[in-house]
Amino acid sequence: MVFRKLTVQNRHFQIEQQIMEALQNGTYQVGDKLPTEQEIAKQMGVSRHSVREALSAFQLAGLIEKKVGNGTYVREVGTNPQSRVLAILENNESPTELLEARMVLEGAAMRFAVDKSTQQDMESIDRILTKMREAVENDDYRGYLKEHWNFHRAVAKATGNSVIEKAINLLLSGGSEKLWQEMEENYYLPNQTEYLRDSFELHYRIFLGIKNKERDSLDELIQEHFERELQK
Repeated sequence: MVFRKLTVQNRHFQIEQQIMEALQNGTYQVGDKLPTEQEIAKQMGVSRHSVREALSAFQLAGLIEKKVGNGTYVREVGTNPQSRVLAILENNESPTELLEARMVLEGAAMRFAVDKSTQQDMESIDRILTKMREAVENDDYRGYLKEHWNFHRAVAKATGNSVIEKAINLLLSGGSEKLWQEMEENYYLPNQTEYLRDSFELHYRIFLGIKNKERDSLDELIQEHFERELQK
C-alpha cells in the first residue's frame, strides 16, 4: 500500500503531500500510470472528490496527465514541483470545502424558502428548470451549468433574506476558479449525458419539495444532492 490514512484537518494538503512524496521518491516515475482515484481514495480513507481535487492541481501544474478512458500518467516532475502544486491549492478555494459550505448554507436556505418563497419565486425557478431541461436534451453541459448556478441563486433569492442571498452567491462564485473548472473538464464532461440527466431530476425534485412544502422529503433531497457531489 503506497498511501496512508489521513487525519481530519487540511486533507487536501495531506493528499497533495502523499502524492508528491510518491513522485519524488521514485515510486511513480515519468510515464508510469497512477492508481485510480478510487484506489487512492480507499487507501487514504477520503472521498473520490477530494482525490480529484488534488489530482486536478497536479494536472494544472503539468505534473500528471489524465487520458480519458485510459487513466492518469506521470508527465514530469521537474524543478520545485511541490511549490507549483501548493501555489494552485493556496490560490484557489478548495472545491471540497466549497461543497461542504454550500451543503450547510444552501441546505438551510432551501428549508427557509419553504416558508418564505412567493409564487413569483417559484415561477422564476420553474423557468430556469425549463432551460435546464432543454440543455439536457441538447447534451449542452456548459448551458446546463449556467442555468444550474441560476437555479441555486434563485433559491437563495426565494429566502427573502439579502444576507443569505449574498453569502450563497459568494460561495457559488467559487465555481469559476481554475481548480474547480479543471475538475469539471476531467471528471464531469466525459460522462456528461448521465450526469446532466441525474442532476436535472434531482433539482426538479428539490423544486417540488419547496413548492409543495414537503419538508421531510426536502431534507432527504438536500442531503442526496450534496453528498452525491462529495462522493463522486
